[in-house]
Amino acid sequence: GWGLTNESKRILGEGAKYANGDCHHPHLSTTDGRYDGKYLFINDKANSRVARIRLDIMKCDKILTVPNVQAIHGLRLQKVPYTKYVFCNAEFIIPHPNDGHSFDLKDRTSFTMFNAIDAEKMEMAFQVIVDGNLDNAD
Repeated sequence: GWGLTNESKRILGEGAKYANGDCHHPHLSTTDGRYDGKYLFINDKANSRVARIRLDIMKCDKILTVPNVQAIHGLRLQKVPYTKYVFCNAEFIIPHPNDGHSFDLKDRTSFTMFNAIDAEKMEMAFQVIVDGNLDNAD
């Protein structure tokens, strides 16, 4: 886009809490392993969100903030028999140890999540607690 427009202001709402985004890794929905032209999914790493764009009208119709995580980085879609789930990883552990006392990720008080989003409902399907850094969902 070209900055804030009347349409984007309506989408963000009054007193929007998002001043920017960091979109990565767009992926197209599939049926039987072939692109079906239904949706494009893209992550917003800066705000731990995933957006779904309807390709028939080329507009974003849903945005989901993924709970319990920091920095959704990369998506992978279920491809067969169809895109039922959008899989996305949280890049950073939370709470993030910022005091510099240790870089050991074996601290059991910190964790990250492997996440699955229901592609049609754009709601969380499930989350799996993982120790360590998942980064990109390859």
